[in-house]
Amino acid sequence: MAGWSHQKRVAFEEAFYAFLKQARINSKNLGFVSLGDNLYTGQKRFITAVLDGLEQDKHDIYVLKSRQLGLTTIARALSTFYLGIHRGLSGALVFDSNENKNLARAELVTLITDLPERLKFPAIKKGGDNRDGLTLINNSKILFKSAGVKKTKTSGTLGRSAGLSMAHLSELCSYDNEEGLVSFKRSLSDFNPDRLYIYESTARGPNAWKRMWDAARQDADHCVCVFLGWWSHDAQRIERTDLRDWPLYGEQLPTAEELNKIKQVKELYDFDVTQEQLAWYRKLIDPAARSEGDVDAGFEADVLQKQEDPWTEDEAFQITGSIFFSGEKLKEQSDKRVSNKFVPYMFLGGSEFSDMRVYRAENTRNIELKVWEPPVAEAVYVVSADPAYGENELNDRSAIEVFRCYADGIDQVAEYAYPLISTKHLAHVLAGIMAWYGNEPLAEIYYIFSTKVKLFTAFYS
Repeated sequence: MAGWSHQKRVAFEEAFYAFLKQARINSKNLGFVSLGDNLYTGQKRFITAVLDGLEQDKHDIYVLKSRQLGLTTIARALSTFYLGIHRGLSGALVFDSNENKNLARAELVTLITDLPERLKFPAIKKGGDNRDGLTLINNSKILFKSAGVKKTKTSGTLGRSAGLSMAHLSELCSYDNEEGLVSFKRSLSDFNPDRLYIYESTARGPNAWKRMWDAARQDADHCVCVFLGWWSHDAQRIERTDLRDWPLYGEQLPTAEELNKIKQVKELYDFDVTQEQLAWYRKLIDPAARSEGDVDAGFEADVLQKQEDPWTEDEAFQITGSIFFSGEKLKEQSDKRVSNKFVPYMFLGGSEFSDMRVYRAENTRNIELKVWEPPVAEAVYVVSADPAYGENELNDRSAIEVFRCYADGIDQVAEYAYPLISTKHLAHVLAGIMAWYGNEPLAEIYYIFSTKVKLFTAFYS
């Protein structure tokens, strides 16, 4: 199947930019403005990448982005225009929460109704504005969906009974609905020559979105991957005429580390970071303008900021939360050694330990135990456990961690986490896991429990 012809691509591009000139949005910084007159470099790069992909018969667009680039806005405008010029196309806009879904719906309705009549863009059909979505007079439909930020009984229904040829999924890093994403992807057309699927999000650490991004990177024949760092926002700079901030953040020449990052951006994304942009980034990371000697040796306050405003895609997925190791060192070790491949299990309890049964989990909702490495002979294991609300009244999941110990470190080999289990059955699960890992020849297994977890010590005494 061939992609779009170059003539079709050019015609679409010209028409879309004309549409953007007339599309008005309520900008955070400028109020109501023409979107087309206020495009950032990142937004233009996104548009070009989408059209390049369609011309190359690539219909899945993945965008890893920095914050506050206006990417969601331009992707929403593109989706609207796309449905407006393709008669009878069915599309969906998917958001992380109902609140964001409702805000986006209101913005999109305003955008369409405010377009001048001379543009002849398809209006919303009479009676076509309902709770589920919009129908345009060209019979194209826009569905509004919320993926949800936590698992529910309806997690798997995201894509049920919805045949779609266009979709825009926003902020996938906040989705806690992998089962729903699987069913949603099954609802997407594989054959429509005008199909278009946009996945865009910030990073927020290793998660399902990172796995999607990595998989897309490996599938260059079908996917387009676009990274848009903080530098792709034209307004994020400090001018040399700024007598208050330029002396603090702009006059110092780039350090060796900054020069290395500037070089990476040029090599990877063909973009030249200017001294004015560097000054803005310095202020963002270090607003107090501290000298290097002022920073504590263990200072890692900028890790989250790096994740929000990364230089490169590798920097985007930061590992945070440790007071002992820097985020960069953790990420380096994770990239080299951590595997996301696990065997999922579920448990069916009974009144007695001997009644318990263990099965391979059939779907993500039923996963209780993840096993990255099964038991091996002559290994030393440590098991720790905490029932829901045991050590911390805010922890709603019962948890068991299994580690294999070495002279110079430990590896996590299994993890149990489930909210719907009684303490009695959790004790049965714990006994089963310890028996499994401690049953290999010459294997040793030890347990560490909170002093508050009385039931476990009682169970083993």
